[in-house]
Amino acid sequence: MRSAMGIIGLSAVLVVLPILTVVHADPPSPRKADEPPGLLEVPVIGIVEVNGKWSFNNGRRYSISVNKHLPDAMASRAALVATLHEQKQLDQVVFDWFGKKLPTRLNLLIGDNVPVEMAQAVVAAYADGSKIPVHITLMTEDEQLGLTRAVYVGGLVDRDDAPVMRKQIQELLKPGLTHQQFAKVLLKQKD
Repeated sequence: MRSAMGIIGLSAVLVVLPILTVVHADPPSPRKADEPPGLLEVPVIGIVEVNGKWSFNNGRRYSISVNKHLPDAMASRAALVATLHEQKQLDQVVFDWFGKKLPTRLNLLIGDNVPVEMAQAVVAAYADGSKIPVHITLMTEDEQLGLTRAVYVGGLVDRDDAPVMRKQIQELLKPGLTHQQFAKVLLKQKD
């Protein structure tokens, strides 16, 4: 008499089914008294593209990643958050921190789809009065990562560009600049 396994040609198969576990998540931690509503900080920024449109964590349109080892990183970030809150743009941004060592220069990478006022707020918070040389690059290609909607403060990759002079930083901070004018000031640094 043949076994059932021999008749239908089965071999031993182990099937593991996941067990459904209900986990009660803790509610979000309460907002700190000094943090304005709308601030979203995450350990890792995620990005999704739907129909050609990029979106970050919780549907935020823009991301700002800050090197935690920059001089005055926390105080500068607090100033940036306050400005974005005043501009009513804070609820469009997701923040995260990165970095393992103190950079020798401030590499500021700004996506060209970031609103000028938001880019200016970043420049004001980090570049204006920086203790280390400032290098600003306009990111014009998404490269499958939504880079044109992102800002990196204290980026780890040094590019072959000249530092931005104080006069150029002041030009970048002029109220009412258009995207074209903002980009033109950055292009002047390369001349």
